[in-house]
Formats: sequence, structure tokens, C-alpha cells
Amino acid sequence: AMLITGTWYADSILKANPDFKLGLGALPVNDDPASTMVNLAVSTTLTVYPESPNKAVAVDFLNYILDDKDSSAFFDQLKFNKVASNQQISTFPWTEQGNRYVESGHSYLDQSIPQAANEAIGKMSQSYFAKQITQDQLIAELDKTWKNSLKVQK
Repeated sequence: AMLITGTWYADSILKANPDFKLGLGALPVNDDPASTMVNLAVSTTLTVYPESPNKAVAVDFLNYILDDKDSSAFFDQLKFNKVASNQQISTFPWTEQGNRYVESGHSYLDQSIPQAANEAIGKMSQSYFAKQITQDQLIAELDKTWKNSLKVQK
């Protein structure tokens, strides 16, 4: 079975059944099997705004979060991807699966989809599945929305 979503359900699923086998699978993005990719977004990011008036405090906090002794238990509990190479944590199996897709160039970031196009995908897909529009109409409308979104972003 497949669940098309993020990893946020994993903890609940595994609490209900610790032996449940969860993994990460790629989906086709076009008719070319070599283009099958995973949609990955950054699940854990740490940063400090360079112009922050509290930069020293923020850097101290990041150093604390990334300290082996102080943060390993926290990140080990999350089991998400490592945010620093010095972390010695275990991750969920799909984290390593996702890393392999990234390393082989078979991933893309959902956030790179223009917001208007992302919204149109949801709306137009519902119309398509309700048989209110054809596949060609769906593709044409999404293409038009995507192109208009890119013009606005420039």
C-alpha cells in the first residue's frame, strides 16, 4: 500500500505497530521511467539570519543544538535526517532511501513548484477525477497556470 504524504504520520503508525514496514518510493513525473523521482523537502533546517540583532544568541543556540553530547538524544528520537556530519544518530529507513534518490539525481523539491500551480494541481485534479474535465484539459490548464506563475515570479 502507498500513502502519498510526508513522514509526519510515521511515528503514529509505528507506535500502533512497531513491526510495520515503512519505506520511501519514487513516483513517475512523466512517461520516461528514468525520470521517476521522489519529492523531498528539507525536514530539518537550522539557520541564522546574518542581519539578526541577536546573532550571537542564535549562534549559541545552534551550537547547543548541534553539540554531540546535548543534541544526539533529541535528534535520535526524531530519527530524521542528520543536520550535521558530527551527529551519530539512527534514522528511519526511508531517510537513507531518500538520500540514495538525492545522490542519484532522482529527487525534486515540492517547494520549487509555484504556489499558484500547486493550488491549481489540487483543484484541477479534483475536476479531472470527477470527470468534469479531460486529461488534455487538465494538462493544458496546469501548463498555462505554471507559465503565468513563472512570469509573475520574474
